[in-house]
Amino acid sequence: MKKKLIKTLTPILILSIIFAVYLIKKNSEINKKENFNRFVEGISLSRNELFKNAPSIKDEYIKWFKDGEDIFTPEETKEAIDYQKSFYQKNLILHSARRYNEKKVITYDEAEEDVNSLFKLFRYCYAAYGYFGGDIVFNEAKENIINTLNVQPSIKAEDFSNLLLNNLEFIKDGHFALADKNPFRYKFKSYYIYDKDEFFKNENGYYKIVDKRHYYIKEINKDKNIDKYMKYTINDNGKLVYSIAMLYENSSLNINTDITYSNNKDTLNESIVLDEVKFSTPNNNVPFEYSVEDNVPIAKLSAMYTSTEEDTSQYDFANSAIDMQNYPVSIIDLRGNRGGFVDAGTNWIQSYSGYSANPRGAYSYLNSSLIRELKKSNYPDSFVASYFISSSLNSKELPRIPNDKIVFVLIDKNTISAGEFFIECLMNMDNVILVGTNTSGANLCCDPYYHKLKNSSITVQLGNYLYLSPYGNEFEFNGFHPDILVDSNEALEKVQKLIKYYNLK
Repeated sequence: MKKKLIKTLTPILILSIIFAVYLIKKNSEINKKENFNRFVEGISLSRNELFKNAPSIKDEYIKWFKDGEDIFTPEETKEAIDYQKSFYQKNLILHSARRYNEKKVITYDEAEEDVNSLFKLFRYCYAAYGYFGGDIVFNEAKENIINTLNVQPSIKAEDFSNLLLNNLEFIKDGHFALADKNPFRYKFKSYYIYDKDEFFKNENGYYKIVDKRHYYIKEINKDKNIDKYMKYTINDNGKLVYSIAMLYENSSLNINTDITYSNNKDTLNESIVLDEVKFSTPNNNVPFEYSVEDNVPIAKLSAMYTSTEEDTSQYDFANSAIDMQNYPVSIIDLRGNRGGFVDAGTNWIQSYSGYSANPRGAYSYLNSSLIRELKKSNYPDSFVASYFISSSLNSKELPRIPNDKIVFVLIDKNTISAGEFFIECLMNMDNVILVGTNTSGANLCCDPYYHKLKNSSITVQLGNYLYLSPYGNEFEFNGFHPDILVDSNEALEKVQKLIKYYNLK
């Protein structure tokens, strides 16, 4: 009888165990999905809050210039157009060499002539002239340069370019360049991270687990505002966890940090080292790549422009959205995207969502006579008249673009300019998640044109489109911040693990 009962109950017991394991696994999957959904909801809330405080263009940013007052001779205009054609032709960005003879010696009179030409270009070809202080600030810089030149009969072109740059350090503009250099080029900020421990969060705060005990962070460098130091990252299993991260000027390989933990009445002090989060060296040999791996489409775009008439990358990328919209999860890889024109990005959003998308910041174009002539040499007259003289002095409140799928966007410090405008447009769509490091931060003064100083042959790059990002004055050289911070070299693999861990596809 006993054997018969055991024989009867054993299958039931086995089925019960199997069912219990199934329920545990099912509940675990449900909890994972709920946790991920809360993470995504938090992203949307933070973006909505951020966009409420977008800046506006003030009168002093644009009122220094009156149309018709600028004077460029026909010879100057022709030289500018001819030089411009070595960089742009028929909407193609050609990237001609910009080198000059650094050892060339120029006289005081030649240097002074170049200085006068440079500051004339600033006033009539640089849309951020008023933003950076207008006549008062630029005239002071010009006077300092002339006074320095006054004490020497001649100067090497390289020393001349350094003199100019040293007196133009107030120009915090990612698109500005003189002799292919930028005063802030090596002052951009990068993330530093401590990811040797995994951190979690509950109603009591952020904690790590040591010997099965919760140790809560109470202070970081004696600061009790812990939220600002904690960033999501992805562990080796694909799970979202927190790490301690800080944004610093790119000046050292690591940052020393002091942490205070608490466990009930116990206090633990710890000194840790934050390492710089690496970002990739771009490989731009292939402008566009598209593949589907394990039911997840991946579209990589290296630039937002073409340099040959045979290059179809911009159309191919925009067209990839038609296929990508059929998948629950997609990946757009913008690591190393070197900018250009945002059209391919907005066309991708239109094809993917059915909604139009535009940047929402305030903007203004500088419409001087030389700028008009430069644009006429590259664009149809109707386009010049209708587009390049427009402005929107206040940021726009755009409705959210509905999207019930997940789009991961891979970014890093080499994502720049129009690539960042595309990111801003994507951030207005639901369920878009940025992964990697912060971007370059180069949107303040776009649509650059190239000018050459006559005697030194130094190239000057000046934008004629002033744009104030919803991220405010801190955007330039800081860029967009990732929702998930990881070494951008590992971003694709990390996201693929996350997709698998949370069963998103």
